[in-house]
Amino acid sequence: MSVATNTYDIDEMADRIYSRIARSTRRHENLREGCSSGEFKKYNPLTFSEEPDPVVAEKWLLRMKKMLRVLNCIDTQKVRYATFTLKDIAKRWWDSIELLLKEELGKGTSITWDKLKEAFNDNYYPEVVKDQKESEFSNLVQGPMTIELYTAKFTELSHFAPHLILNKGERV
Repeated sequence: MSVATNTYDIDEMADRIYSRIARSTRRHENLREGCSSGEFKKYNPLTFSEEPDPVVAEKWLLRMKKMLRVLNCIDTQKVRYATFTLKDIAKRWWDSIELLLKEELGKGTSITWDKLKEAFNDNYYPEVVKDQKESEFSNLVQGPMTIELYTAKFTELSHFAPHLILNKGERV
């Protein structure tokens, strides 16, 4: 087995391990739709409080998406479990936005995972920040950075501007 060389490799290995654990857990339980709160809590999910850094908010959301995907949670569970991890100001934000979303969607309509992600990103990760990160990516130069640091920074910023990355056929 080779040693993981970057964050992407480590994340991929973690995904595979989490998937195996989830599959193993499901084999020993009655197969049912979604995931249980016990399964969710076993993964020790990160909490999120109001963070002034939008990148921290994005990382929380990405980790939550990954965990909910691995656990095979259904849409209503995703909303319930993710909002359960909100604390302090973030929890108060959710309490108020939940009321607005329920009013907007109408009685009897559940708030979807996509709607939660949209509201979360609008509040904690606005377009202006995404635009700044895209600009940072397009202006990225190695300069005095080591190749490892430059590669890590490139990878971190590249998802803000996938349209700027050449496909394999266009690379020189």
